[in-house]
Amino acid sequence: ARAGRLVTVPTLIICGMKDTALRPGQLERWRRLLPHATVLPVTAAGHWPHEEAPSEVAEAVAEFLGPGCAAPGERLAQRRRDAILDEPC
Repeated sequence: ARAGRLVTVPTLIICGMKDTALRPGQLERWRRLLPHATVLPVTAAGHWPHEEAPSEVAEAVAEFLGPGCAAPGERLAQRRRDAILDEPC
Protein backbone atom coordinates (compact mmCIF):
# COMPACT_ATOMS: atom_id res chain seq x y z
CA ALA A 1 0.00 0.00 0.00
CA ARG A 2 2.74 2.44 0.96
CA ALA A 3 4.71 1.73 -2.21
CA GLY A 4 1.63 2.55 -4.29
CA ARG A 5 1.66 6.10 -2.93
CA LEU A 6 5.16 6.63 -4.26
CA VAL A 7 3.93 6.24 -7.82
CA THR A 8 2.51 9.78 -7.79
CA VAL A 9 5.44 11.51 -6.07
CA PRO A 10 7.47 13.64 -8.53
CA THR A 11 10.64 11.63 -9.10
CA LEU A 12 13.83 12.19 -11.06
CA ILE A 13 15.87 9.08 -11.82
CA ILE A 14 19.40 9.74 -13.01
CA CYS A 15 21.22 6.64 -14.11
CA GLY A 16 24.76 6.22 -15.41
CA MET A 17 24.47 3.67 -18.21
CA LYS A 18 28.06 2.48 -17.73
CA ASP A 19 27.36 1.59 -14.09
CA THR A 20 28.50 -1.99 -13.61
CA ALA A 21 26.28 -2.30 -10.52
CA LEU A 22 23.18 -1.65 -12.65
CA ARG A 23 21.59 -4.91 -13.64
CA PRO A 24 20.17 -5.20 -17.15
CA GLY A 25 16.52 -4.23 -17.10
CA GLN A 26 16.72 -2.27 -13.83
CA LEU A 27 16.08 1.09 -15.47
CA GLU A 28 13.04 -0.30 -17.31
CA ARG A 29 11.77 -1.74 -14.03
CA TRP A 30 12.00 1.70 -12.41
CA ARG A 31 10.16 3.21 -15.38
CA ARG A 32 7.39 0.63 -14.98
CA LEU A 33 7.10 1.10 -11.21
CA LEU A 34 7.22 4.91 -11.41
CA PRO A 35 5.45 5.73 -14.69
CA HIS A 36 5.33 9.47 -13.95
CA ALA A 37 9.04 9.65 -13.16
CA THR A 38 11.43 11.67 -15.25
CA VAL A 39 14.26 9.37 -16.31
CA LEU A 40 17.68 10.60 -17.39
CA PRO A 41 19.95 7.84 -18.68
CA VAL A 42 23.46 9.33 -18.80
CA THR A 43 25.24 7.31 -21.47
CA ALA A 44 28.75 8.60 -20.76
CA ALA A 45 28.62 8.00 -16.98
CA GLY A 46 28.97 5.09 -14.63
CA HIS A 47 28.04 4.86 -10.94
CA TRP A 48 28.66 8.56 -10.22
CA PRO A 49 26.85 10.50 -12.98
CA HIS A 50 26.81 13.68 -10.88
CA GLU A 51 30.63 13.63 -10.93
CA GLU A 52 31.15 12.15 -14.40
CA ALA A 53 28.63 14.36 -16.23
CA PRO A 54 28.00 17.26 -13.83
CA SER A 55 26.64 19.71 -16.41
CA GLU A 56 24.13 17.22 -17.79
CA VAL A 57 22.98 16.21 -14.30
CA ALA A 58 22.77 19.81 -13.04
CA GLU A 59 20.73 20.83 -16.06
CA ALA A 60 18.32 17.90 -15.53
CA VAL A 61 17.93 18.68 -11.83
CA ALA A 62 17.31 22.38 -12.52
CA GLU A 63 14.71 21.56 -15.16
CA PHE A 64 13.06 19.01 -12.85
CA LEU A 65 12.87 21.45 -9.95
CA GLY A 66 11.49 24.20 -12.15
CA PRO A 67 12.06 27.95 -12.24
CA GLY A 68 13.27 29.57 -9.07
CA CYS A 69 14.45 26.37 -7.43
CA ALA A 70 17.89 26.05 -8.95
CA ALA A 71 20.60 28.67 -8.62
CA PRO A 72 21.91 29.55 -12.07
CA GLY A 73 25.56 30.03 -12.93
CA GLU A 74 27.30 32.41 -10.58
CA ARG A 75 24.97 31.89 -7.63
CA LEU A 76 25.63 28.14 -7.79
CA ALA A 77 29.38 28.74 -8.01
CA GLN A 78 29.15 31.08 -5.00
CA ARG A 79 27.26 28.44 -3.01
CA ARG A 80 30.00 25.92 -3.76
CA ARG A 81 32.70 28.36 -2.64
CA ASP A 82 30.75 29.13 0.54
CA ALA A 83 30.25 25.42 1.27
CA ILE A 84 33.98 24.78 0.90
CA LEU A 85 34.82 27.69 3.20
CA ASP A 86 32.28 26.53 5.80
CA GLU A 87 33.61 22.96 5.98
CA PRO A 88 35.94 22.26 8.92
CA CYS A 89 39.45 21.24 7.95
